[in-house]
Amino acid sequence: MKPTQFFILPFSLLMVFLFAQTPNAYLFKGSVLSRQISAPAEKVWPYIEDFCNLYKIFPISVSFCAAGSINAPGLVRYMSLTGQPPVGGPGTTVLYEEHRLVAINPKKRWLQFNTTTNNRLVNYWEPTMEVKKKGRNASQIKWAYLIDPAQAFTEFTLKGNLTAILDFVVTTLHAEFGVTS
Repeated sequence: MKPTQFFILPFSLLMVFLFAQTPNAYLFKGSVLSRQISAPAEKVWPYIEDFCNLYKIFPISVSFCAAGSINAPGLVRYMSLTGQPPVGGPGTTVLYEEHRLVAINPKKRWLQFNTTTNNRLVNYWEPTMEVKKKGRNASQIKWAYLIDPAQAFTEFTLKGNLTAILDFVVTTLHAEFGVTS
């Protein structure tokens, strides 16, 4: 046997092992931006920072925390909404998610959490929400994500859904602040 043959066999096994360890082909990483909010970032941030009471500005039915310290990593939030089943089927169902706050930076106005349990056909979901300053009296929400869906859906659909949710949030915030949009 030639010396190069001794190298090729282990190299081939290494390549098979590495390719077997690659992440799911449906792993998406990206972000969406809200439309401009007619309020300074300092006024918008408390609504995003209020991790336990997401229902106040997001289109969900219930949001509450049951474990951990308020606005500290490790805090666990439960949320649900009633809507169409994620995949086919008649009627409606209760959709739920459990989130764990991973990191928060009030000075830079961002927080990151991940989904630990859900029935929304997602294996892994790690969003980061940031309130960005857009001038003296305006701001914008950036919603970055890393997601691995259990069922195949397009990133285009994901971005459309997140953008629609952010539009709802901006409309709710404008109503809260007395801004006509």
